[in-house]
Amino acid sequence: MELSKENDQEYCNSLIRALKTEIFETLMPFEDKIDHEVYNKISQLCNRVLEGEEFDDAKLNDIFAKLNENAYNTNYRM
Repeated sequence: MELSKENDQEYCNSLIRALKTEIFETLMPFEDKIDHEVYNKISQLCNRVLEGEEFDDAKLNDIFAKLNENAYNTNYRM
């Protein structure tokens, strides 16, 4: 069976919806355990990446640096 562009897009959208659900279900338990601003930024980043924004090693390193800074400022260590 050959898929049409419409079917391809529908299939792709269903995969993205499933992935988004899985990501946010995984993230949800941490909502009350990390700084609210950090949680919101992570959630926003996930949404932007799922909408097509590029996420590379430099951005990942930036997130780790910010999380470490936040942990240092709140007397927690990563």
